[in-house]
Amino acid sequence: MNIKQLNLLIELQEKKEERQRLDYIQAQQHCNQLQQHLDGLSDFRKDYMVQLQNRGEAGITSGYYSQFQAFIGKLEAAIKQQVESLSTAKKVVAQRQTLWLKEKNQLNALLKLAEKQRLKKQKNEQIQEQKLLDEFSTYRFYQVSKGLA
Repeated sequence: MNIKQLNLLIELQEKKEERQRLDYIQAQQHCNQLQQHLDGLSDFRKDYMVQLQNRGEAGITSGYYSQFQAFIGKLEAAIKQQVESLSTAKKVVAQRQTLWLKEKNQLNALLKLAEKQRLKKQKNEQIQEQKLLDEFSTYRFYQVSKGLA
C-alpha cells in the first residue's frame, strides 16, 4: 500500500473515530442528565416525606393522607421509570465506548503502519544516499590515484 492510500485511510479512520468519540460523549452526557434527574426525584421524594412527617406531628386529615399516598405512588413510579432509563443509558454508554475504542485501536494500527512505512522509506533513502557517497568517494579516489584530479 502506498503512502497516499494509507494517508487517505488514516484520514477516513480519524473521521470515524471522531464520530464514535462524539457519540460516546453524548451518551455519557445523557446518562449524567438522567442521573441528575433521578437524584432530583429522590431528593424531592425525601423532602416530601419529611414534610409529611412534620405535618403528621400536627395532625393530618385522611383526605390529605390519601393525596399524599397517591402522590408518593406517582413519585415512586417516576423514580422506577427513571432508574430503568438510567440503566438503559448506561448500557448505551458502554456500547458506544466499545465502538469508540475499536475505532481508536484501528486508527492507532494505521498510524503505526504509516510510521513503519515512513521509517522504511527513510532508511532506504539513507542507504541510497550512502551508496551515492560511496560511489563518489570511489570515483574521486580513482581520479586522485590516476592523477586526473
